[in-house]
Amino acid sequence: MQHRLLSPFLRKRTSVTSFLSVGAIALFLAVMAVRANQDLRPDRDDQENADNRLGGIHKIKHVIIIMQENRSFDSYFGTFPGADGIPKKDGQFTVCVPNPATGDCVKPFHDRDDMDGDFPHVAASATADVDGGKMDGFVAVGNSPDVMGYHDGREIPNYWAYAHEFVLHDHMFEPNASWSLPAHLFEVSEWSALCTKHDDPSSCANALDNPGLPPGFRGTTAPPIYAWTDLTYLLHKNGVSWGYYVLEGTEPDCEDDEGKDCLPVPQNAKTPGIWNPLPFFDTVKNDGELQNVQTLDNFLLEAEHGTLPQVSWISPSAEVSEHAPALISAGQAYVTHLINTVMEGPNWKDCAIFLAWDDWGGFYDHVDPTRVDQNGYGLRVPSMVISPYSRKGFIDHQTLSFDAYVKFIEDDFLNSQRIDPQTDGRPDPRPDVRENAAELGDLTRDFDFDQHPRQPLILPEHPKTDLISLPAVFIDAPTPKEMVSGIVLISGWAVDNASVVGTAISSVQVKVDGTVAGSATYGLSRPDVCAAYPGRPGCPNVGYSYSLNTSALSLGSHTITVTATDSDTTPDSSSSSVTVNVQAAPPTVYIDTPASGATVSGIVTVAGWAIDNSSAVGTAISSVQVKLDGSVVGIATYGLSRPDVCAVYPGRPGCPNVGYSFSLNTSTLSAGTHTITVMATDSDATPDSNSATISVTK
Repeated sequence: MQHRLLSPFLRKRTSVTSFLSVGAIALFLAVMAVRANQDLRPDRDDQENADNRLGGIHKIKHVIIIMQENRSFDSYFGTFPGADGIPKKDGQFTVCVPNPATGDCVKPFHDRDDMDGDFPHVAASATADVDGGKMDGFVAVGNSPDVMGYHDGREIPNYWAYAHEFVLHDHMFEPNASWSLPAHLFEVSEWSALCTKHDDPSSCANALDNPGLPPGFRGTTAPPIYAWTDLTYLLHKNGVSWGYYVLEGTEPDCEDDEGKDCLPVPQNAKTPGIWNPLPFFDTVKNDGELQNVQTLDNFLLEAEHGTLPQVSWISPSAEVSEHAPALISAGQAYVTHLINTVMEGPNWKDCAIFLAWDDWGGFYDHVDPTRVDQNGYGLRVPSMVISPYSRKGFIDHQTLSFDAYVKFIEDDFLNSQRIDPQTDGRPDPRPDVRENAAELGDLTRDFDFDQHPRQPLILPEHPKTDLISLPAVFIDAPTPKEMVSGIVLISGWAVDNASVVGTAISSVQVKVDGTVAGSATYGLSRPDVCAAYPGRPGCPNVGYSYSLNTSALSLGSHTITVTATDSDTTPDSSSSSVTVNVQAAPPTVYIDTPASGATVSGIVTVAGWAIDNSSAVGTAISSVQVKLDGSVVGIATYGLSRPDVCAVYPGRPGCPNVGYSFSLNTSTLSAGTHTITVMATDSDATPDSNSATISVTK
């Protein structure tokens, strides 16, 4: 089999219009035809079959956990046949989530966008979204109706194909009601904590939202202390091989996932971060297993050659994570590539692939999470089991969390030993043993270990979908509700999400209150943007800038909209808006003479010009006052002809008579440095003033 590393794969990852072959279409349609209610078959949950499953688990020699990012169950599988999806009656959705911004509510809607918004998803967000079980806080927390959008088999055909062919979990909850870092800590250790001393698990305390942060977050420079016990400690003690594979690139999460706009943080196998926490664990360092954290290319090579470790965790990079603004199509292609590689390799015959998304990302879900302790569960996320021994077309309704993955690994490789302070030989003060929670289901129910091993389901990495790839537009300045006046610089960036070659953005248009004001200059260098959106056409020259004269606008609130249009055969446009408050611009004052730092003596002429930037009629400057070292020394003569100034500031009231002059007697001043200040005041109904200051030496 030809060796396939991810670099060439990523270069084509945004191609969402590739057509399936006739055979692949037939295969996909056959998969989609699996009857919806196959999950209603008997669960065979008597004690004898439970014992058989526990024995049969050892047919699984390789466990692979693929963790994607930031999707709720309803956002991906809310309309999947037979699943506990978005409530309906007579074919219509019965839920409608309040929108405080409009006073009405938002129903779930079909979303074709390839790039979704990034919404708050920390502990406080989870609490507000759930709203005491009413599940109605999503729009208010996300500040957008887009949280109610859902995708289906038209946008994510491969994910739906896996769900139809293998096992779908419709009650898989994030283990913690919080963001990505705690979720990834639970994934490998069943806890999220803050510790104060290396190699001392007793120094750790529960930390749902704020465990020790890796360098690069919130200005953190020192590495965190992860002194509690993790699963690799037990794997090492029992001689079980493991690998944690990281796709090099960036992490998209801001410092706590509450802020949604930030520069990307680098990620690779040797750069621990929120998606790569194991290198910070004392156990991993003490066991000499830091080298087990490695590049994803190694996983692909091992999968192709049949040399995978017994336990594998896979962490994405930002661009294929499905964490907004990452493209759904890119994530689906990446996951398909991973699964195809395993299926085509020798380890498929005895592996179990668990595919999940680490948290809900702020997207709507209608199920009130089960509560097992102070940390969770969090909201529902999509999850699947893909294995030659998995049941076909089965929907597992058990209550599950990522704890079930750990429990499965422990049952398979560790003789059911748990991460338990009472028995693991390395006690820490975790609040409970998550694997033993009464509410937690058993993943062995998803398998039929007596069946003949299933054949691989090789899917196209770039299937035809209904996804729409619109340009991404962002306004850096001005900021929302900013007070502005005079000439305002509107700046930001716009990238195309299509796969065309060249500078795909053909125009960036600026509107004020819906009326076109002009076209921005596009093509400014923004390498920071291209680090977060790698491979986009035109990079790094994706910035724009436009100078907007607000002096002609009325005072008060105005909406600035920036619209970017791509250069595809069928152009698409996308917009971003910001509302600002226009205030009267203060005068502009300039001192021509004396020059700053000049040496003066005797009578000195203080001369320059002052103009008003408002739209008042007539000579808007009412007075020009001169101060020396803060004390008023007189009023300058104003109204001298300065056509040179008015050529630069055309249309200002009073032009061209905007010059001033004042004779300052310096003979009484002490030797040394003195400050001359000229202050001009306009004649508006609410006068504004502005000053210019220089220092001179006598």
